[in-house]
Amino acid sequence: MCWTGAVLALLLAADPACAHPPRRVLSLNLCTDQLVLVLAAPESVVGVTAAARECGYSAACREAARVPLVRGSAEEVVALRPDLVVAGETGAREAVAIARRLGMATLVLPNADSLEAIHVQIGLVASALGREERGAELQTAFDRRLAAVPLPAVPLPVAAVYEPNGFTAGPGSLPDAVLARAGLANYARQQRITGTGAIPLELLVAHRPALLITDVQHAAPSLAEAMLWHPVLHDAFHGRRVEVPASAWICGSPSTLDALERLVRARLALPP
Repeated sequence: MCWTGAVLALLLAADPACAHPPRRVLSLNLCTDQLVLVLAAPESVVGVTAAARECGYSAACREAARVPLVRGSAEEVVALRPDLVVAGETGAREAVAIARRLGMATLVLPNADSLEAIHVQIGLVASALGREERGAELQTAFDRRLAAVPLPAVPLPVAAVYEPNGFTAGPGSLPDAVLARAGLANYARQQRITGTGAIPLELLVAHRPALLITDVQHAAPSLAEAMLWHPVLHDAFHGRRVEVPASAWICGSPSTLDALERLVRARLALPP
């Protein structure tokens, strides 16, 4: 068997022969879209999700512009007849199930919750695609770039990830891991907020972290996004706010290091 990385409890079915890389690859998840788009031969990708073209959420939106879009339905799996279906642990379950029933190779990736998991998943997807050399190149570049980020000193300034509707990133999430590597303590941990719980604006202002982290400001924000630009936050975090595009760390990919490097610069620029 030529697959690697079983340590991530990958759900793998219909193990394809490594001597015959898949010629028709279908991705059914925003995060797997991004790995497939940077690893696969462009002509082999028969579909990615519509979200892959949304540059606000996808770091591979330019690559996705040349690839057909799918909704992630079982009917599309039947019609496209891919050699390999790549999906996430959540969503598109019926499509994955029908792919397995039809004997198609399927690769189901869990959400990356650490920088180390990103390295492993690059290798897993590359192996599934028969693109090991390309995967090794990306892994080497990822590791070198990560190693170039200086290790943080202690004590760690506290930072709050503040998302639309006040949601945040709690312990065990990829942003939590990125914060730690950037030398920042997660405000959600300090306030004992788990999962993707919300931070009331009043709490954020009353018990201010050293740094506020939000998505970039959009030209026409929704009501949920508009709260991130409330005047009270502008005043409370003047000079202590950094914008990190959601596309950089909503999924685990090489671009997650963009978020890491931006946070390190923000930490070093914090006023005393």
